Amino acid sequence: MGILRVEHEGKYQFNLYADDYVALYIDGKLIGEAGMHWIKSAVGATLDLGMEVESTLSKGDHDLKIEFKEAMGNANFNVSWKPPGGNVIVLSPDALWHDPRKADSYQSAP
Repeated sequence: MGILRVEHEGKYQFNLYADDYVALYIDGKLIGEAGMHWIKSAVGATLDLGMEVESTLSKGDHDLKIEFKEAMGNANFNVSWKPPGGNVIVLSPDALWHDPRKADSYQSAP
């Protein structure tokens, strides 16, 4: 888990793309998920390689979790966003932070 730093309050568009699965959580709430069609039968949901979702965010720091799963073959995902009045850009390092006090709760891939 990390922190998403939001500079301006408003409606943000998030674009998700994954081979094989990605889910985006903000403040503990599932915002959207995308992935390969084979996942449909496994989770009983309608998923696609790419998805656009919107979320209204207040200015400040928000808990951020990006979940990625790989089944086989190529491994990649992309999460981009469009701030209010801005252009779509990949989530940049200046918007991503971590809380050292929560370092024990962070997980890395085996």
